[in-house]
Amino acid sequence: MRVAPVVLVLVAAICMMVFRDEIVKRGHTAWFDILLQDEFGLTQDMINKDKRYIGGMMGGVPNGFTEQPLKHDPEDDKLTRICRLSLYTKWAEELWSGVIVNSMTDPLVTLPPEQRVNAYLQTCRQILEQMPPEDRQRQLLESLDPVPDPSQFHVNITHPWMNGHYTETMQKHHQQWFKPGADVKPFKVDPDTMTQPWFQNRLKEIDRVSGFEHRLKPNNELTHIFPEELAKLGIRPVKDEWVEPSQIPDALLQGKTAVFDATKVCGKEIFNLTVPDIAKLHGDDAHRIPTFRLHSSGIGDGAWETLAELGQRFAFWRDRGWMNFPDFGPFPNAEDVMVAMKKAAPTSPLVRLALRFKWLLDGRPPWSQYLDHHVSIIRSYFQNIAQTTINVKRLSKFPLGDMPQAMGNPGWIQRFWNLLWIGPVSDFWHFDEWDNVLIAVSGNIYVAVMEQNATSLISGTRNVGLGWNDMQGFFKRDGTWVKENEWIKKIPIHILKLEPGMGITVPSRTYHNVMALDGNRILLNCFLVPKFGTKAMANNPNHHLSGFQSERHNAVGDLKIQTVGRLWDTMKIGGFFSGLKLEYL
Repeated sequence: MRVAPVVLVLVAAICMMVFRDEIVKRGHTAWFDILLQDEFGLTQDMINKDKRYIGGMMGGVPNGFTEQPLKHDPEDDKLTRICRLSLYTKWAEELWSGVIVNSMTDPLVTLPPEQRVNAYLQTCRQILEQMPPEDRQRQLLESLDPVPDPSQFHVNITHPWMNGHYTETMQKHHQQWFKPGADVKPFKVDPDTMTQPWFQNRLKEIDRVSGFEHRLKPNNELTHIFPEELAKLGIRPVKDEWVEPSQIPDALLQGKTAVFDATKVCGKEIFNLTVPDIAKLHGDDAHRIPTFRLHSSGIGDGAWETLAELGQRFAFWRDRGWMNFPDFGPFPNAEDVMVAMKKAAPTSPLVRLALRFKWLLDGRPPWSQYLDHHVSIIRSYFQNIAQTTINVKRLSKFPLGDMPQAMGNPGWIQRFWNLLWIGPVSDFWHFDEWDNVLIAVSGNIYVAVMEQNATSLISGTRNVGLGWNDMQGFFKRDGTWVKENEWIKKIPIHILKLEPGMGITVPSRTYHNVMALDGNRILLNCFLVPKFGTKAMANNPNHHLSGFQSERHNAVGDLKIQTVGRLWDTMKIGGFFSGLKLEYL
């Protein structure tokens, strides 16, 4: 039952006067609370979760640097110590990481921390005890003598070696997290100068290995990928090789970027489904399925929402045109961005009145600028709340076909890790450690994928902002970055609009970039997690695991993968994350 608008206006006015000092102290938060309730169609539970999440982000999200790892128990035998250590393994080549034992207690997600750790240790011991004494993985694990104290920063054990070119600035930024004498630094350090041989020789090296003119896309294949804008930058995408589903595993092992018909891999039923559709498919179960935002596991309980809540939110926001983010796509058009911003402006008389009161309290700056500022806050809120992932293993009624069977049940793969990636994302180059495929389920999605053998030439570091991987502002109309980095024109790049039903392979350690303009879009990915010591990767020196990581790190990491997988398969215990939102089951 809705309260009469005139009563709400009076209440808002009285609150504004009585709590003036608190409102000034809290900035935009007071009127934002009114906005959430009156304008956005949210339940009180959803409002509380949003406030918990936003407050957690503003307060600083706990991470691997701030977490206090659980210590070995004096009564632990060696197997238990190995298992406790393995719990703290991380796979990503990045220092900034998620909390390993997060604080979540909600039974819809996981067990409370102590019970979760105990379940992990018991299951891990079972796996270790089942390994034959002559097994190479068991020998590597038992060679840890003594077993180090639990920490995700033991380089080449729980922490991967970080490859690529890192500057002194990067090293100094992170060295505070490595205690003197504890472990070797996780990366080599280059001086902060562009005169160093590596930087000077990069263009020469690229010249030596490139020569892909015969592979360029013909004009008739450029229609949907901004041909005029790319031509102005001097970038011409290469032709995409198409492969059959059974050829996907071999393409990945060979480090090959290729496109495929995803309807042959996943079936046809999942395509063009939206979040509200998936929530409807699951009926009452949708109220018991967790979905995770960018920092959910770091903040803990109350920082995630159910599939039912996410479906309700997305349906309401979609119908009002609030899920369009043209500024997140390649070569954004200023007029399109302005239209999207205007749609986000508050329309409710109550909300506009509340904002006017705040405007008065803030000293009456120019109204149009003031309104634009708060519209940008609203759009930032939309983007941060909408950016969500769901592990497909939690979606019992999601009509995904048998992907392993479609790919020929390759024997070197231990587990298929499927996630739904939801919400708007912008230009961000990075690579993943495991072989991966990207599949468009619904929405407006563009992808750009380089090729595996170019990674070390470009920089070899994982993310934008790490070392020399400075590929920011790549798909911008002014082309500033490309003009300052002419060498990028000699790197083969696959650029395409990924339509629903299309997929592309992204081999391990291959730079790629996903741009989603539609907040209601869904991308399905699948990490092909290999078995420890598989010989299938041995002939590829560019693979993250076989080419750049120690055998011991791979052994410890695989033990964690097996354990977390068995916990879900046998007891449906979840709540283990890579980073802060990617749940591994």
